[in-house]
Amino acid sequence: PVASSSSELFVGTFETDNENFIRDWGAGDGEANAVVQQDGELHIQPTWGSSDTNIAIARDNQSDQFLDLAQPFTISVDVFVPAEYESEALEMQFFVKDSAWNFAAVGYFGDADIQLGQVQTLSFEMEDLSTYDGYKQEGFMAEGAPNSFGLEIKGITAAKTEAIRLDNFTLTVPGSEETLETVVDLNFSDASEADSFTVDYFE
Repeated sequence: PVASSSSELFVGTFETDNENFIRDWGAGDGEANAVVQQDGELHIQPTWGSSDTNIAIARDNQSDQFLDLAQPFTISVDVFVPAEYESEALEMQFFVKDSAWNFAAVGYFGDADIQLGQVQTLSFEMEDLSTYDGYKQEGFMAEGAPNSFGLEIKGITAAKTEAIRLDNFTLTVPGSEETLETVVDLNFSDASEADSFTVDYFE
């Protein structure tokens, strides 16, 4: 048998700070409380309105982003959306930016995919970004380390009293495969094998 493993390149737990995640674009321009670390989470609460219905949260230019966009990867985040967002047609989408800051959308979650009032893990597994049919800005290069990655939240048209909360923002890549050695095979394909099987008890 072969066992597959994965390797975590980055995990943003937001235990002590914002892990260098910032507002990238959209609502909340110039607002100190649009994106803040609080209670071990990242709280997203810009001034929403009919002309400010989306916000992008990104981690830019970090030396520990060892991801190569040419390789498979998984991007995920834990999200809590309060029940008061029920009236909105929510959308969420991961994204990456290449070494020239060209944008590519990776993974999409519509209103029907997003649960309210509970923690939900959004996760997307990218097999081959070069052939992925999601939106890519002209000139996007699916290779090398990204300058940025993050999450865009869309579809919020009115002010809210509670923040959307993010936690455990994670980038992983497939690890090495290893062969598992069979130490004991207890198939008991023959009745005589079962009859001869004994158990020793140790005190």
